Amino acid sequence: MAELSLCVRCGVFVPGRRQCPDCAHPLPRPTLVPPAAAARFVRAAFEVRCGACGEDTPVLRPDATQVECASCAEAIALEPQGVARVLRFAHGVALRPPSTHAEDRRDFGLAVDARRGHPCCEACVRPLVVRAQETPAASFALVCEGCGVVWEAWPARRATEACPALRALLPASPTARDEAGRSLAQGTSSRSGARLTALVCPSCAAALPAPDADTGLAACAYCRTLSLVRSEPVVRSEAPPAHVWLAFDERTPGTASGRSGA
Repeated sequence: MAELSLCVRCGVFVPGRRQCPDCAHPLPRPTLVPPAAAARFVRAAFEVRCGACGEDTPVLRPDATQVECASCAEAIALEPQGVARVLRFAHGVALRPPSTHAEDRRDFGLAVDARRGHPCCEACVRPLVVRAQETPAASFALVCEGCGVVWEAWPARRATEACPALRALLPASPTARDEAGRSLAQGTSSRSGARLTALVCPSCAAALPAPDADTGLAACAYCRTLSLVRSEPVVRSEAPPAHVWLAFDERTPGTASGRSGA
């Protein structure tokens, strides 16, 4: 095993630091990283720019054919050329020193933020090891030697075809699951994000009709009181960027370019 400064909370390599710059977890001493069976890991966050509204949307599965824009809910196609380019860029990061952190935005609106690291067990906070594959057809998986948790890779044929050096695509954690669709908060519209609130008359508490689009006034049908209805501004919460783990075959050459740092 090799001694490297690894943050056991988020899994990124942070040589020469006492605190992880990503999650602020303290790093009192180096962590032993097990041999990865000819695999190098990259913690990657992907995002794509929406052609309709111009906003960026996180991409959880780079092997998907399309994602839904987080801002306007339009479908955004993930072009195969863009997927191949960002995966090859991430592979180049995997072949560089452990402290490598690089970002790249290529054509087709797809971007990746890639950092060298090693997945760790959430419960035991220790690096995971690659599970021995009993047959060539067996799926790639990681296992914790402490508690026995197994971290299964996603089927990712489209991604491995786009980048032959990619051995496996793993979720952010063993408990992560594919998003079947955007979950809607109670009383929230998926497209506009507007809060749906029942309108009542402040004088008699009777239900009010929809306000006039120009003036914002609503007239109570019961007591004739006029009410000015103000729309609340939509406040979007900033969710942490979705990320995945990429396991690459370290024997295949690759290159990385872009901004890098520890």
